[in-house]
Amino acid sequence: MPITDVSMLHRYVLNSFSYLLAPFCRVFFIMDWVYMLKMRVSITALVLLALTALPSLAEERDTLRCNGTVISIGSTAGEVLNWCSEPASGSQREVVTVNGNRRYRTIITNDVEDWIFNFGSNQFQYLITLKNGRVKRIQSLGYGY
Repeated sequence: MPITDVSMLHRYVLNSFSYLLAPFCRVFFIMDWVYMLKMRVSITALVLLALTALPSLAEERDTLRCNGTVISIGSTAGEVLNWCSEPASGSQREVVTVNGNRRYRTIITNDVEDWIFNFGSNQFQYLITLKNGRVKRIQSLGYGY
């Protein structure tokens, strides 16, 4: 059968050598699949890393400086009120924790207060969380008003 067309020539060559090219095509297909899978995993990992690494609106801190005195985790409510004056706003709630199994249970009630201190428009606001009268968390918020 004479070959009269270029496309027929391509088909003839591909059909003739397909048994030689098939293993390479399979290898390239698998390599492409593995590459795409690696890319998908790496992109997913980057997205998750970016989401966890993004700074939130409130930044955790260990200390707060009020009128030259350092307030840290573990300070009492009296010390905070003494050095930082009255908070701009506050809220109070009760947290109940149940420990143990069905037979022996321990119920722990904690008083939790959230105080927001506003030091003016040129400084950050701070949220101080007190648990049973002691500072448990200090968060830096946005600029004050």
